[in-house]
Amino acid sequence: MTLPVTQAPAPEHPLPIRHIVGYEGARQKVLVVDDKEYNRRLLVDMLQPLGFEVRTAEDGQQAIDATQAWRPNVILMTCDAGQDWPRGDQGDQQQPALEGVFIVAVSASVLEADEERAG
Repeated sequence: MTLPVTQAPAPEHPLPIRHIVGYEGARQKVLVVDDKEYNRRLLVDMLQPLGFEVRTAEDGQQAIDATQAWRPNVILMTCDAGQDWPRGDQGDQQQPALEGVFIVAVSASVLEADEERAG
């Protein structure tokens, strides 16, 4: 079966290309936690040019240590790297350094098993 070649319709109102060059306000600290060096480097290379102060950790224990010592504003963490990370209310009580810290789950690949673990 051969399918016909078609043209995608042009958007009615194309969005302008925007180049993000930074952000306003106090310099924010981001801790990137991933067990794969390539993924850590990718996020660092994306965030540092925008003005974020970035540090990395390979696993949950390194992340806990870095959080206590450095006090990041945001933690970007893969599910695999965070397996030994404290969970739920128990984790917040055990880790007062987490108070006010945003923790964001990130993934280079989204599989059903990853979605279930993150849920």
